[in-house]
Amino acid sequence: MNIDHGPAVHDRCHGHENPEFDYPARFEDRVPKLVKMTTSAWTDIFATSSLGRELLAKSGEIYPAWTNRHGAVSAILPCGEKLGLYPREFEVVEWLEAAE
Repeated sequence: MNIDHGPAVHDRCHGHENPEFDYPARFEDRVPKLVKMTTSAWTDIFATSSLGRELLAKSGEIYPAWTNRHGAVSAILPCGEKLGLYPREFEVVEWLEAAE
């Protein structure tokens, strides 16, 4: 299966005037490929997916990851939707070496 792991594979933000927007140093210039949920996560109460329902990433499950150029990570759910995650909700279990 060909999975789009997001723009961070080819383009990571470094040297932004606000360091908060830089790609996380803790990622060591790698890109998350798979994440394991450390807690269950779901859509915010006012948000639903394009499918019109809440999304859920279950604790203990492993999901492909999608990462933007600033290092924000989403789980790619079996339905194909992306669910944005807080760093405390997951651990990276497999990395992609970022393309130069």
